[in-house]
Amino acid sequence: MTLSLSFLPFSRKVTLMFVIKRVIVISMGIFLAAGSASAGWFGADFSADIYQVSPQGQVVQGRMFVGKGKVRTEMTVRGNTVIEIIDPEKGLAWVLEPSTNSYRERLVPKRAMAGPDDSPCDGLVSANCDFLGKELLNGRASRKWRININGQQQIQWRDNEHRFPVKVVEAGQSVMEMQFMGLATVNSRQVENWLVTQYTPQGALRSRQWYDPQLNVAIRQQMEDGAMRELRNIRLEKPSQSLFELPDNYRSSEVK
Repeated sequence: MTLSLSFLPFSRKVTLMFVIKRVIVISMGIFLAAGSASAGWFGADFSADIYQVSPQGQVVQGRMFVGKGKVRTEMTVRGNTVIEIIDPEKGLAWVLEPSTNSYRERLVPKRAMAGPDDSPCDGLVSANCDFLGKELLNGRASRKWRININGQQQIQWRDNEHRFPVKVVEAGQSVMEMQFMGLATVNSRQVENWLVTQYTPQGALRSRQWYDPQLNVAIRQQMEDGAMRELRNIRLEKPSQSLFELPDNYRSSEVK
């Protein structure tokens, strides 16, 4: 299985298919968390360096910028730089290749705010969520939901404090579970240490994620096979909005 290696937060609004996909890649990918309704997708605007190590020890470095919920990442692999800009309000992402001044466009889930009861189905079309009650899960207060979208069903336990899923069950089988392991300091940031377990046909995959509540993202992610990714030199600042715009001199590389 190939695991995603992108840093993004969970919004409180997640379609069932999006949840399923993200649960599978959560270990080295998006820490699906919930920011405050006022802050939106991320908890704060910031910039940071990305440091990534593969299981084979290959190091890849890059940059990340977050401004008003928009995200820009710049990664250089084998001398080739690739830039991705994600605009969740438009539901679009652009993958830019500076060497050819070209880009590819793809759809991403649109950002949305939670409703008054914080139901996972708020505002979703053809979705139904049933609140099943409050439970204590691994020492954390949670709210249990049954989610149905287009004939697919899933049970979610969502952390009361952060509002992200801490356990997901499909067809009677656990898909993912998260356990709070305590507080820590990473790169001078006060964070929470979470143990994440994914259940796959090949067995359980475990990772550690150090979640920054202020930024609403995991700033370090460590897999059992040695793969690691983290954000370093984090600076709380408002990046220029021009960083999140598609350059005028870039042309689509897709065949019309």
